[in-house]
Amino acid sequence: MVAPVDHQNAAALAPTTMESVDAWLARRGQTLDIVLASLALLVLGLSGVALGSASGSRIADATVVLASLGMPVAMAVRRRWPVGSAVAVNALALLHFAAGDTLLPVDLLIYGSVYSTTVHAPAGRVGSASPPRCSAAPWWPDC
Repeated sequence: MVAPVDHQNAAALAPTTMESVDAWLARRGQTLDIVLASLALLVLGLSGVALGSASGSRIADATVVLASLGMPVAMAVRRRWPVGSAVAVNALALLHFAAGDTLLPVDLLIYGSVYSTTVHAPAGRVGSASPPRCSAAPWWPDC
């Protein structure tokens, strides 16, 4: 037997305005990140593993597998730990570049990690890792 649909309750679950879309995404952010990271793992990660290393060495092959599988996993926790996620994604990208490999499809996640750090990281945490602006550009008008 099929239960009757409560249309008033169903309407409450669906977002209707931009504010409700934002609230809906805020309540389901971690679930959405896990789903998107799983899709990235399936599409970008597995295609990177299938392409393999351009250099053909065992170390480069290992770094390709590590980066292709590790970067999507790091993106799954990007809202909860944005700085740690960005550090992991960028370190894995640097690792496979240092091993002599070329761009991988999973390297697109670098842009997602930068976005996550910009949007979700506490302001003091991100700024403490960068040098003061006036020492880097003393000619800037505010210095």
